Amino acid sequence: MNIRILVILFLAYALPALGAEKLKAFASVDLDAIATDAGTCPVKWRTSTNRLLWIDQSHLAVQRFQYCSSQEPKSRKSSMEVVLIETNGHLDSIRRDEMFGPLRGPNGTLLIGHGSQVDLFGLDLRSRQSLRCPIAEKLCTVYVPTQFDTDSDFALCSQSANVENCSFYRGFPAEEIPQHALSIAITNGIPHTPYEKIPYPGTAKISPQDRSTWKVSSSETWYFDSNNVLTSLGSNGSTGPVVTEAWTPEGSNCTGELSTSEPHRFLATCIGAHFYTDGDLDGIFGYSRIALFDVPSRRILARIDGRAYTWAALSPVGNLIAVLHGDRVNFYRVN
Repeated sequence: MNIRILVILFLAYALPALGAEKLKAFASVDLDAIATDAGTCPVKWRTSTNRLLWIDQSHLAVQRFQYCSSQEPKSRKSSMEVVLIETNGHLDSIRRDEMFGPLRGPNGTLLIGHGSQVDLFGLDLRSRQSLRCPIAEKLCTVYVPTQFDTDSDFALCSQSANVENCSFYRGFPAEEIPQHALSIAITNGIPHTPYEKIPYPGTAKISPQDRSTWKVSSSETWYFDSNNVLTSLGSNGSTGPVVTEAWTPEGSNCTGELSTSEPHRFLATCIGAHFYTDGDLDGIFGYSRIALFDVPSRRILARIDGRAYTWAALSPVGNLIAVLHGDRVNFYRVN
């Protein structure tokens, strides 16, 4: 291989990390180390891992979809697996067909749905409580509040015609709050969260699924604008970048997560691609940039840079970061 190409490949991979504080993983877990019976498949089972969720400070839930893409219609099937990882390396898992979730439930539980019911699982992945969906024999969607000043822990919503019926619960064992029962008219068959959301202040160029906002304090909201710049919105309507430093290139696709404990920390995860050309050689190199912000000072506490196709999650206290690359989860600690 041409030495110039080797240099370009090295720089494309290493450039995001230049000048960044390097974190060393204190634990690394191979998800393929745990094997559960997915049943027979004429061809190889394929796995897609696409979600990380901290349940508490020492347990991380990983959502994995497994599918058998056989050319025989009768053999095509799929299932979802939830792997629970302890930071000491212990692994456990549960697999079910037509399972949805998981979400963080009250008191260290996992909310996992199956059919027309939702179960609250303990950290041993055993069901502790089962709740029926609001409409019998109908699937439902589980919602958790995005703000911290609500008096319910989650809601179950079933759709019938153009109406979404929602029941709200709090505590564990979960108790329904009858006075909060709600029916919401929906349009185009698209359900919506029953919890209040902060209107997205950016432009309509952002797709609806990317219009996320995070209320980082009583007077400030953060969001990624149309250029994926992390932006602050003040209570007086003023906006501006959270940091003036261009810590990620233009064209990144970014998302974020806010710690539940105060003082808040904010984890920004951005993926994108570098395009290189010198007239003779063209190349596109994927990358990821992860930055942990201290909200009160707006200071970047740590960065983790690497390959594209990365998922990251922030622990409730905000001092642990889990990063997924392929089938391996690395854990980092930030004091």
